[in-house]
Amino acid sequence: MIARKSYVNTPTVVDYLSHSAMKLLEIHAMLVKVRKGDMGEKPNLLRQIDSTKKQLDEISHALILEYRKRQENERFFKQILLSISDQLFSLNNGFKETGRLFFQEVRILQSQMQCLYEGKEKLHLLNSEEALCSPSKIDEVIKQLQKAREKLIVESPHLFEKEC
Repeated sequence: MIARKSYVNTPTVVDYLSHSAMKLLEIHAMLVKVRKGDMGEKPNLLRQIDSTKKQLDEISHALILEYRKRQENERFFKQILLSISDQLFSLNNGFKETGRLFFQEVRILQSQMQCLYEGKEKLHLLNSEEALCSPSKIDEVIKQLQKAREKLIVESPHLFEKEC
C-alpha cells in the first residue's frame, strides 16, 4: 500500500496511518472484550482478532519507517542548508576581498595618474622656460664665461698651472 503511493506527501501518509491505527486499536479492544466473553462459539472472531493484530503491527511498522524516513530527510536538508550557508559565507568573504583589492588598485592607479599628470606639468614648465631662454642667450652666457676665464688666466696664472 505505501510502496505504491510513494508520490504522496509524507505527513499525509503518516496522518492517515495514525488514524487507521487508532481505529484498528479500537476494533482490537472491542474484539478482545468479545473474545474474553465468548471464546468457544465463534472461531471466526479469533481470526478477525489475529488479522486485526497483524494489520496493527504492519501499520505501526509502516509508521516507524515513515518516521525514520522523515528524520533522515530532515537531516539531509539540514546538511544541504549548512552547506549552502557555508558557501554563501565563503562567497561573501570572497566578494569583500575582491572589492578591497579592486579599490586598492583604483587608489594605486589614481596616484599613478596624478604623478603622471604632475610630471607632465613639470615637463611643460621646463619646456616653456627653455622657450624663454633662446639659444642665442645661452651662447652669449657661454661666451661671457669663456672671456671671464681667459681674463682670470691672465690675472692669476698660478691657479691654472698643472703640477707635474
